[in-house]
Amino acid sequence: MIKCETGEWGYIKKKKWKQLLLTLLMAFIGIGIFLTGYYFKGKSNQSIFTVLAVLMVLPGAKFFVSFVVLAPYHTPKREQYDELIKILRENGKLFSDMVITSSEKVMNLDFILVSNGQVLGVVGREKQDLAYIQSYLTKGVRNWSSNEIVKIYSSYDELVKAVKKISEKEVNLQEEEKVIAYLTSLIV
Repeated sequence: MIKCETGEWGYIKKKKWKQLLLTLLMAFIGIGIFLTGYYFKGKSNQSIFTVLAVLMVLPGAKFFVSFVVLAPYHTPKREQYDELIKILRENGKLFSDMVITSSEKVMNLDFILVSNGQVLGVVGREKQDLAYIQSYLTKGVRNWSSNEIVKIYSSYDELVKAVKKISEKEVNLQEEEKVIAYLTSLIV
């Protein structure tokens, strides 16, 4: 399986498969440890092997929870990603396949673009609270840059129109790099 970095196109799909495979691997290792102890102890489950097998549930549960969080979300169309890459200026950053969690909600964004003092995004699923997502991201971005404007759109077409209208302006590149690092840290 080819490694896919956080925020790259295809991240959700690859991360879901990875988490599912790791969950199954932990289950098989736990079963293997239990069976080894069961047969070494004369068909008795009262051994340290049973304890070790039960402890294998913990990492397996961690991987399974990550899979469950990502399960309802899907990778956006490759054509959309390629179109945004063409439009994007050299000094911008495009994130794709974003699932972000807050203490209240799990949010899905197909794309977020950081360029020229703006953070523009589009929700991945309908019926998400657009105002909440925009407010949540604005509060976080304000911690790193007071000049970045955050705008989240409900449709891909609206995002494309907004990206085409981005005008060149002087921005603090250090602040923009901090915003990019912040957004990267949010991705599940």
